[in-house]
Amino acid sequence: MPSTSSRPGAMSPRRSLPVLVAAAAAPLALATPAAHAATSTWRVTTTADTSFKSTADVTLRTAAGATLFTCAGAGQYGSIPKLTSAAATPVVIKTGNVIGTCADSHGTRSTFFGGTPAFGTIGYTATGYNATTGTSTLTGANTDGIPITVAFSTADCAIYINKIAATYTNSTHTLKLTSGTVSRVSAGCFAGTVKVNDTLVLTGDFKMDPAVTITRTTT
Repeated sequence: MPSTSSRPGAMSPRRSLPVLVAAAAAPLALATPAAHAATSTWRVTTTADTSFKSTADVTLRTAAGATLFTCAGAGQYGSIPKLTSAAATPVVIKTGNVIGTCADSHGTRSTFFGGTPAFGTIGYTATGYNATTGTSTLTGANTDGIPITVAFSTADCAIYINKIAATYTNSTHTLKLTSGTVSRVSAGCFAGTVKVNDTLVLTGDFKMDPAVTITRTTT
């Protein structure tokens, strides 16, 4: 009678089963669970009416520090929408009017303006948040498709700004302007030292009244 024993080197069915199961399970053991995507929520709260009126001394300088315009008591007026938003960069402050009487570096009377009906609304978009200091990083720009946000102007010299860098700090309730990008400048203005796309130092600390709190939480 022929032998029923397995051929030399052959693996018995009972012994091969655990090996097959282990091989099938190996990819599952190595697979990493899908990461949960973090979600951020912006919140803007106010203690009273959402409209605001604020004044500040505003100065425009070159990156090297040369003063171009100074405006004492310039006004900024607008509204702050109460907000809960999952958008990455929501508009948190809307300015409907900016106005100020200024002087250029030669003492010539000039004006500071923006956000008027002719120039549209300035929207400050939240782009970052420091939870430790309660400070939001903002970018101010025209929300009506007009490439001018604010302007400084005399009879023969005008500098137009299309983007403003700013911050808002909850503890001081202050909207702080830090810089502005030039979109247009009159020929010969300040002897040609200011050019399109220059980033100028734009300062002005506007205290919000009523007080505003802007936060971002991430879960």
